Amino acid sequence: MKKHYFIILFSVINAVSFAQWQKVPIPTTSKILKICFLDSMTGFLSGNSVGLKTINGGETWQTVFSWGNDEPFTDISFPTRETGYCAGDYTIMKTIDGGDTWFLINPPGSFVIRGIHFLNPDTGFICGQGEAIWRTEDGGENWSEQVSGSYWLRRFSFPTADTGYCVGDGKTVYKTTDGGITWNYLQGNSTPNLTAIHFLTKDLGYIAGSNGYIARTVDGGITWKAQNSGTSTNIEGGLWAIDLSRIYAVGYNGVIIKTDNGGVTWTQDSSGTTEHLRGCFFFPSGKGFVCGYGGTLLTNQNIFPCMPSADFTFSRVQLAVSFQNT
Repeated sequence: MKKHYFIILFSVINAVSFAQWQKVPIPTTSKILKICFLDSMTGFLSGNSVGLKTINGGETWQTVFSWGNDEPFTDISFPTRETGYCAGDYTIMKTIDGGDTWFLINPPGSFVIRGIHFLNPDTGFICGQGEAIWRTEDGGENWSEQVSGSYWLRRFSFPTADTGYCVGDGKTVYKTTDGGITWNYLQGNSTPNLTAIHFLTKDLGYIAGSNGYIARTVDGGITWKAQNSGTSTNIEGGLWAIDLSRIYAVGYNGVIIKTDNGGVTWTQDSSGTTEHLRGCFFFPSGKGFVCGYGGTLLTNQNIFPCMPSADFTFSRVQLAVSFQNT
């Protein structure tokens, strides 16, 4: 009887609990202010006069629009894979082909924009100068003002289609429970200035801002409990809650802080840069990206324990097969 022997070599890849941040080369030295991903492969960056796209998980980036007057594009919103919006000071760019090409739409007057969020391709919001929130129901062709005041508003977070929040200077927080038709004033007229927000559910969320301020709510913004972030650095735009335990915030002078216990304690990562960091995005696995001034884009391996990720090549000589870990 002829015997056949198969030789199979398996390499077990262990998930790395902690890893160092590494710089990703991108084709600009502009200030990068926002990052978002539509899936594991497709993502976008925006900043001063520029927008970039990746289709390979952030390994390489291509310029998809550029602007000649140093316009700071501070926020991005993609309600669908095809339709997206990017907000600058006095400018809104729109795409209907998944971010390959972009065109201008009209913002309301000379209003300075800081945040943008769309619930669907037609219905969306912008916020910014004068404690203002504006709403469109026709994809940005027309806008109506819903909120106005004296402070600047800077970011939105919509954990559901009905429930959304908007934060700004003077510790200001607004909330909607009807999909942005009306907004209720929760707090304000205090310090610090709020520049970042991320809600996981309609009741549980985090806000962050100047002087390292971070606070948590579990009752939909009725009450907030400040946390000891361990830094006095300004956090401006960069806040991300991966899940109930893992939250990141990024700020000036290359500061990256994180918690793995819901904010009970925070620790600081070594970012390898002193550039001001302005935006971040994290996948459920823990893989993340951080962006900032000077064309800075940083990425990590899986910082927190997660499921292993494996890949391999193989070679065969007659009936002997060898697998090589990649």
